[in-house]
Amino acid sequence: MGEDRDRTATSNELSPADERQAREWATALAAAGIRHRLVPVGSGYVVRVPSEHAAAARLEIERFEAANVDWPPQERPVSMPTFRAPRLWASALPSALLVFLHWWIGPFGDGALARAGACSADALRAGEWWRVLTALTLHSGWRHLCSNVLALLFLAHAVCGLLKAGLGWFLIVAAGACANLCTGWLGRPGYLSVGASSAVFGALGILVACGFVEKARRYGGLRSVWSRAWVPVTAGLGLLAFLGAAPQTDLAAHAFGFVFGGLLAVLPALCLPRALPEWADRLLQLATLLAVLGAWMIVLRRGVG
Repeated sequence: MGEDRDRTATSNELSPADERQAREWATALAAAGIRHRLVPVGSGYVVRVPSEHAAAARLEIERFEAANVDWPPQERPVSMPTFRAPRLWASALPSALLVFLHWWIGPFGDGALARAGACSADALRAGEWWRVLTALTLHSGWRHLCSNVLALLFLAHAVCGLLKAGLGWFLIVAAGACANLCTGWLGRPGYLSVGASSAVFGALGILVACGFVEKARRYGGLRSVWSRAWVPVTAGLGLLAFLGAAPQTDLAAHAFGFVFGGLLAVLPALCLPRALPEWADRLLQLATLLAVLGAWMIVLRRGVG
């Protein structure tokens, strides 16, 4: 009789390979609502379950192991781009252009030209689309300008180091313009906005997207909320909340810039480490510059008053 009881007890024991697996099995059984006990045996552990739950326990463990094959993911040997510091002009010249335009046009509110280039909800709804670009170059004062220029010097430098100057600035300006379009189109009547901050947070979104794709490739996907791929996203959201939600700032423009920067950068990030040919990157540089200057030419041709 005693031997029969021992054999019955043994048949209701699950024998994990080590203590870590024993605790994982115990957690899986607890989550499934199956009664069990974790019992130390010699240098290891066994998981004991009642006879009536033995079949269900084994099935639950099989499902748990099947769902966690190759977990945690191992770092994959993939070819990833390395940061190559761009030339100084890649971030310095566009920043210098912002300073020059502020000196030439003046702060927003000081003249008709500045008012004609602001992102106005009423004007956008009337078809003045060029304002989404001209508004990026306008600022309320030197303090406003300097904060955006300093941020762009660092963030745009990093973006250009990953994507090259032409593609980097094209995405930064595009993200800022898309953010201005959304905030202006959705804004209340009389809404006005100026500043390069939507482009600044667009650059942040681009860096987050590149980091997200790189981590997902290296560590094997997004099977868990604890995946390392989410680290750039949480860091970017933290910076958005810390820097983009200050009093008297346009939170909607900052948030839209961050979102559009991330969305626009997904495809280029997936194509890395293949870089654009030099001629294509130069063409994007020229196209970005002409888009901004062309928007101001439209303002000047229409006249201000």
